[in-house]
Amino acid sequence: MLLCALSAWVFLAASCFALSFCGRGAESQAEKLLATSIVGIGMIETVIFGLGWAGFLERNWIALCGFVLGLFAIVSAFSNLNRARGTALWSAFTAMVRAPFALASALLKLRSPALLTYLWTIGLGLWTAWLAYLAPSGSWDGIWYHEPMVGFALQYRGFQRVPLPSNLEMINGYPRGAENLMIWAVALLDRRLIDAVPSLAFAMAGLAVYVLARRHGASLAGSVGASAVALTIPGAALQLRSTYVDLVVLAAILASLAFATRPHLRAIDVWLSMISLAWLASVKANGLFFAVLIGTWLFFRIVRMAFRKPSFAWPLFGAFVFGLLFFALFALPTYLRNLLLHSNPFWPLRFEFFGFKFEGPIDAGHMQRGWDYIKNELFGPPHFGEDYHDTGQHAYGYGLPFVALPIFVIAFFALLERLFVREEGNPIRHPHGLFFSLLIGALVQATSPGHHWARFSLAFPAIVLVIVASWLGRPGRQRFEEAAFSSMALLNALLLLWARPGWDVTIKQGIELALMPPSQRRLAETSLCLLPPQTRQALEEEIGPGDVVAFSEDIGFIGNLWNEQFSNRVLFVPFRSSSNFLSELDRVNAKWVCVRSGSIHAAALLASSQWVRLGPAAFADEIYARRKKNSP
Repeated sequence: MLLCALSAWVFLAASCFALSFCGRGAESQAEKLLATSIVGIGMIETVIFGLGWAGFLERNWIALCGFVLGLFAIVSAFSNLNRARGTALWSAFTAMVRAPFALASALLKLRSPALLTYLWTIGLGLWTAWLAYLAPSGSWDGIWYHEPMVGFALQYRGFQRVPLPSNLEMINGYPRGAENLMIWAVALLDRRLIDAVPSLAFAMAGLAVYVLARRHGASLAGSVGASAVALTIPGAALQLRSTYVDLVVLAAILASLAFATRPHLRAIDVWLSMISLAWLASVKANGLFFAVLIGTWLFFRIVRMAFRKPSFAWPLFGAFVFGLLFFALFALPTYLRNLLLHSNPFWPLRFEFFGFKFEGPIDAGHMQRGWDYIKNELFGPPHFGEDYHDTGQHAYGYGLPFVALPIFVIAFFALLERLFVREEGNPIRHPHGLFFSLLIGALVQATSPGHHWARFSLAFPAIVLVIVASWLGRPGRQRFEEAAFSSMALLNALLLLWARPGWDVTIKQGIELALMPPSQRRLAETSLCLLPPQTRQALEEEIGPGDVVAFSEDIGFIGNLWNEQFSNRVLFVPFRSSSNFLSELDRVNAKWVCVRSGSIHAAALLASSQWVRLGPAAFADEIYARRKKNSP
């Protein structure tokens, strides 16, 4: 399988590079794994962005460039090694790969309840990743615009602007860093792993929380607990098996902070942080703001070192400038195109920021709720039945407001004291970096378009948990630490087990899907956003490579209109008049067309002898097929 082979090659190359340039001064195996993940993501994003903006985004070019870039990384890694260190590279690699098992063994020796939390979190990640492979992709935002961003990029072999109605302009205007990873999976395999991207971000975010907690004095069990709780609040965990990108945003923010706030800054730390920031700015529109803030902090750290030790600062400046090249490739083209076309770099969002007004068709601030609503979401009794991927129902869980919040208040004042008072034995080491991380998290929360919606501000609770774990890491608090994190993890687990619809697939349904052949799995009814099974089956049978499926205004879930291979073409045909609409469908040689039921588009098709109603689409939409010439 090309996807597995090439992804393994990229992981191997990233591992060699990270261990060669970062491994000697790494704080832990977790930091080495995090560095490997960032290098690997950077390689994939470089391939997809480079080919996408050049107009060569197709399977063969992706495979070739991925292999060549991996080869370059391996050659660079070994050029940095002498024979003795080259022999040790394999040992370092195997130790890094064994690190997750070594951590479980260490927790077992400590007889820590954190072992159960650790196993639960890993099991949750693996189960939902398996579901991503088994169950058809059907998340609301995914079918609406994330998957079409993938489909149009492959259809046009790049990131050109696509004619679209205003309700779908996010496909043209939104950053696409997370969708690029979906393109990697789809181009090298098919649609089956498009929902697996959050699983990768889930693991990276967990590594980053663990690294930050251990660095600032948290115990082994406390670091595991903080990581597990941050990942399993409903607003985070329920995004698994979807194409939502907020876990990717979380991973990028935490990874950049993990290296930008490192106490003894190295050139490789600057470079890894800049790649993470470039990724962050390319994933979501508000990511650019936070990338600039963290990048500015990193730059001033380098300037400060230049005054103290000029000879040490020059390599850091070089790494910073080199990192800007990734920033220019990953993030800037989308924002610049939006600015040139719409005078709004964040198109199609409409909002006001520090007196600057950005006009667009989509209001970015319409999701806020009053304090009474937010208070009930945090502290009120549970409500079940609305636990979708973008859950707003108790999305922070109950562990954060009832357990973590009181401890955080105390830990926050301890952190403030540590900023100004030196105290031997205080586990809150390097408080300035930790305080800056908290500031970034607080700004993420403050600028959230919906404060009750945890998925928009996952970085804040993650950093809060790092501070809590750091404070609980002091001697004499271990039993309280175990109780605190175990109770938070248990509360998260209960909410996830009660979640409806959760990941859309129950354990029983998951087992049934695993026993089905792939042709039947693709027709499973696992989401209301999907085409009905009979329509999906007809699409796979009738729509092949190059066939055109058209759609009209008021159609939202156009991700359904591509086949499993994303090999057909999807086109928007606007309505000016019945005759013009039908002639345009003839001109583009549309084989199918999707319209709103009862609309003027449907009336035009019903009145034509060339088109026949095929069946329902998602919600109030319906599909029409071109009548065969020999049909009566």
